Amino acid sequence: MSRLRPLLMLLPFLPASVALAAPLGEAEALRAAIDTHASIESARSALTAVQGIQAEADFLLPGNPALRIERTTDRWHHNNGEREWVAEISAPVWMPGQMSGRQAVAAAKRTEAEADVAAVKWALAGAVREAYWKAWEAKELLKAAEERLDRTKSVLAAAEKQVKAKEMRELDARTVAGEVLADRQTLARRRGEYDAALAVLVELTGLSKTSLDDLAAPNPSAPPPQLAADLEASRPDLKALRSRLEGGRANVDLQEARALPNPELSLAVKRTSTDYDRTYDDSVIFGIKMPIP
Repeated sequence: MSRLRPLLMLLPFLPASVALAAPLGEAEALRAAIDTHASIESARSALTAVQGIQAEADFLLPGNPALRIERTTDRWHHNNGEREWVAEISAPVWMPGQMSGRQAVAAAKRTEAEADVAAVKWALAGAVREAYWKAWEAKELLKAAEERLDRTKSVLAAAEKQVKAKEMRELDARTVAGEVLADRQTLARRRGEYDAALAVLVELTGLSKTSLDDLAAPNPSAPPPQLAADLEASRPDLKALRSRLEGGRANVDLQEARALPNPELSLAVKRTSTDYDRTYDDSVIFGIKMPIP
């Protein structure tokens, strides 16, 4: 026991995969798929883009402000010293109903994107669960085929000894040899089925084949807890359809509000001089540009 004490003291510092090699469960496979699968990443990227649209819809102005700087001189004409400087900043303002309509469209798109993420999780969870069950079943069938081949090989070895001892007919031993050949063919088929099922599971989860060699027996009574936590009692497909309908209606209202360009408010500082010897006269100009329907 004293010789094993140093190893026992190092046990808490070993990685979990070394200290306790537990079989991979269905929940871990689903978690890996949700973290790495391309369909989830695409749906999350769409959600991030929609969040940017929503932030733009909540902005104070419907568009970007503009800056104008202008200089006028008669130097190339009469050259009397007339000079003028104008610095102006202008910004569009919301028309009635525009901001609320834009926010409604952005909110509907965000709800749709969130529902799309949930729907992708549903589809991915179903695909992972089906692939996990098929891989586990193929693994069990492969084990059964290996055990059967070992038994038939043992029977064939015993039969060959009995044939040499003149205790069994050679025809009966050939029958056992035929069973061994059939079991080898079955084993090759089972190994191919297992490799194919494992390849599907590897593609879905992004895990290595070595980590999927030992699969825990799936529980047929309940899905993994991620499904119960994220997707239970919800229909993300119907939610996405409703959000598309609401977004379409809000977009129609928004297009009606956008029929006219936005009004613009402007603030300008003007400096004017009519002679080289005169100082500048400064003035401040407030303006508004209204569209005419």
